[in-house]
Amino acid sequence: EWAEEDDARETAVGQAIGEFERRLKYSGQLYPFELSSDKQLLSYKPEKALSRVYEFCLALSITRQSLTANPGCQAVREFERLVGRLLKSLLHPSASKPSDDCAEWYRSGAPSDGDRPTRMSAMLLELNAKTNEWQFSPAEGIEAQPEEGDDGIDVVVWKWFGASDNRIGKPFLIAQCACGDDNYWFSKRHELNPTGFQKKWGGTISFAGLLRCLATPRHIPHAGVWREGTSDGGILLDRIRLNWLAETSLHTDEQTEWSGRLGIQIERLNKAPEPNINSAKRRVGRRRTRR
Repeated sequence: EWAEEDDARETAVGQAIGEFERRLKYSGQLYPFELSSDKQLLSYKPEKALSRVYEFCLALSITRQSLTANPGCQAVREFERLVGRLLKSLLHPSASKPSDDCAEWYRSGAPSDGDRPTRMSAMLLELNAKTNEWQFSPAEGIEAQPEEGDDGIDVVVWKWFGASDNRIGKPFLIAQCACGDDNYWFSKRHELNPTGFQKKWGGTISFAGLLRCLATPRHIPHAGVWREGTSDGGILLDRIRLNWLAETSLHTDEQTEWSGRLGIQIERLNKAPEPNINSAKRRVGRRRTRR
C-alpha cells in the first residue's frame, strides 16, 4: 500500500508542476506565482498582480460560498463588470490616448443590480439609445416574452469610429460569463445565441455583425476542451487572458481602483460560509426521530 500511495503522490505532484509550467508558459512575467528551482515551493508575488484580477478569479473559482446568494452573487456581478471593462480595453487599450477612447461597455446581465433597467424590453431600448444599433420591437400583450433575465448576454461592448461618427456598422463584442465549476462554464458555451435572441425579441443586434465571448474565472488546461469551447462559445476568456488584459491594458490608477474593488470581493469569497441553522435543526430533528 505504501508503494501505491507513494506512486500516486508522485503522479499528482508531477501533474501539478506540469500545470504550473503551462500557466507560466502562457502568462510569462504576468504569472503572479513563482516556482522554486527544485519545484517544491510555489510563492505568490503580489507585485506582479497590481489589479488583483488573478487573485479575484482564483478566489471565485475555489470559494465555498454559494454563488447564487450573498456574498457570492455580488462577486459574480462584479466579475461581469470586470469582463465588460477588460473587453473595452481590448478595443481601446488605456495606454492609447484617452481623447481617442470611443469604446464603451454595458452590463446587461440579470439581475439588474442598478446597472440596467429591470425589464428586458426597457433594457433593449436603453441599449439602442446608447449604441444606435440595437433596434428591437418586442412583442406586446399576450404575445409578449418574459420581461426578466438576460437570455445569455451578460456584457455588451462596442467601439465608435470617432466621436462624431454615429453611423451603424461598428464592431460589437457580446459576452456570456460563467462562474461555476468546469461543467457549468462548459455547458454555457451554447447559450450565447445572437440569432435566437433576435428572433425572440423581434429585432437586430448589429447590422455589421459581432463577436461572441465566453468568460470564466477558471483555467482551461485541456486543449480539446479549449478547442470545443472556442468552436461553440466564441472567444474564450480564462483567468490567464483576463489577467493579461488587466495588467497590460489598464492605467495604473485603474489597476489601483480595481484592486480595491476586487479586494473587497476576495475577502468575502475567502471567508468560510455561514452555517445554515435551519439545515442544522433539520439534521438534529432527524437524529432525534431515529432515536
